[in-house]
Amino acid sequence: MYHLVSARFRQAVPESEVRGRILELRQKLGPCSKVVHRGGPRFRLIHQRGIVPVRVIVRQGRVTGLWFRPVVYPNDKLATILAALRRLPGKVALTVREAGKPNLASMRSDKPLAVASTFKLYILEALQKEVLAGRMRWDDQLQLQPKWLSGSPSLFRRWPAGTPLTLATLATLMISRSDNSATDHLLFHLGRPLVEKLAGPRNRPLLSTREMFQLKTPNHDRLAQRYLAAKTPAARQALLGNLARAPLGRIRSWSRPRYIDRLEWFFTTDELCDVMLRVKALKPDA
Repeated sequence: MYHLVSARFRQAVPESEVRGRILELRQKLGPCSKVVHRGGPRFRLIHQRGIVPVRVIVRQGRVTGLWFRPVVYPNDKLATILAALRRLPGKVALTVREAGKPNLASMRSDKPLAVASTFKLYILEALQKEVLAGRMRWDDQLQLQPKWLSGSPSLFRRWPAGTPLTLATLATLMISRSDNSATDHLLFHLGRPLVEKLAGPRNRPLLSTREMFQLKTPNHDRLAQRYLAAKTPAARQALLGNLARAPLGRIRSWSRPRYIDRLEWFFTTDELCDVMLRVKALKPDA
């Protein structure tokens, strides 16, 4: 097989990795009975117990790209899926809803859990409201500010301070690439209280992604303990000023989850469905 792939692909993806993925699918889904071409680079691997969509990019007679998409289980029923979810360890929550209709299924849908980057939908909603109210425009520009750069990969990490960025660009990067620096620029431009009003009292103060990284790093463990011990949102907010003065480069990585049930952004699956539906019809040209 590997004599059909490009040299660059062979260098980036060892043959053993592709063979391992194929073996894993066979063990999980049974043997592959046929391959269906869906047009262009799209194919489907028809296995005994599921279907695997695949994209194959070919240039000059050689494979340059190969993507295995999530498995499709055509015979699955909602009851079967729910039963499997209930058997999972840990805390599992679920809401299945069609727009404008009651929940089709739910499981602990009123229990707040840590949602990581999904909280960015509330920043998007706040921005959408400001644009629709005429207080902001999608083509409004912000200047890149080092104090709003986050502690994770971002397009902006090496860009010069003062680079102009439109709100539309920042919002697109926040959602399409989950860019944390774009997220923090929007959060502070909108103002934390405006987003907190949408995100609800359990998320006050609403941490920026930079603050989240800083509180979770072992470098600032003492400050994280003080933050968690603070009794009121105002007291926690006051402690965040210490982080604003801390150099971003001091963030040390960690290998295990830290404070996952205490330092995060917390929402229920019902709330997430609600906000997804509210921003679903977003019109960037409004």
